[in-house]
Formats: sequence, C-alpha cells, structure tokens
Amino acid sequence: RIYFGPAPPDLVLELVSAGVDLFDTSYPNLVTDRDAFLVFNNKFVKDFAPEPGEKLGERGPPLECSDPGRTRSTWEESVLESEENSRRMEPLVPGCTCYTCRNYTLAYIHHLVKVKEMLGRILLSLHNLHHYQTFFISLRQAIQADQINLFKKQSKLT
Repeated sequence: RIYFGPAPPDLVLELVSAGVDLFDTSYPNLVTDRDAFLVFNNKFVKDFAPEPGEKLGERGPPLECSDPGRTRSTWEESVLESEENSRRMEPLVPGCTCYTCRNYTLAYIHHLVKVKEMLGRILLSLHNLHHYQTFFISLRQAIQADQINLFKKQSKLT
C-alpha cells in the first residue's frame, strides 16, 4: 500500500502498523515552509524500552537528535522565530550529523531566516530532509527487528 501527502512521524508510525509500506511525503518541506526544524528522536535503539515518564539520557544508550531542553511547538518540530534562538551558538539539534548542524549555529540560521535570506530556508531544508531520512532508516531497522511499538515509544521521548 502507498500513502501520498504530508505525513508527520506519528502518522507514519500508525500507517506502517496498518500495513502501508510506501510513502510519498512532503512533510519535511512543509516544516521548512513554517520556518521550523525537526527535533524528534529519530534513532531506533534495539531492545531499549523507556519507562513511563522517563527523560532522554536517564539510562541506557543516548538517543541522538533530540534536545529535551528546547521549547517546541510540538514534540516533533521546533519553530525558529523565538528570540531565544538568536543567541544559541549550537547546532539546530545536538548530535545531528547533517550538513547544516555540522557547519552552522542556530543563531546564524535564525538570523538568515529573520532577514529572509534564501540560504536560511535551504539550510533548514537540508536538516529536515536529513532528519526525516534518518527516521525512515530507523523505522526500517525497527521493522526488521519486529519492534515497531518500541520505536513508537522511543520517538516520542522528550
């Protein structure tokens, strides 16, 4: 089965559980259009079951690409417009290996977006596409390990 259209991570996980196995999604581009960036945990850690209410990094292996201290518009994305972001000299998502996070700070990207410099949205788009691709790679690993429900819990850790 195939699904067309924007699919945030929670919908993707539901659809996979329902048997959908092919996605054509514009979700990362829609996030970029809102001047936002993806921050949800996109890494699957086999056999790591979080306890109810547990925070990232309290036990077990570190779950990269998530920042529990950042204010978010949702559990899956963060909006760039906050003035607090204009002073953050760190990557969009600590631990992310995308080109944007390895080479630019949140403050610089905030500046680019605020002054409507085209490079700002290009860098956001690179991050969002990389983040979502990593999510799908992890999803594939969870399917192969027959641990979709575990990955659902891991991806919503905040």
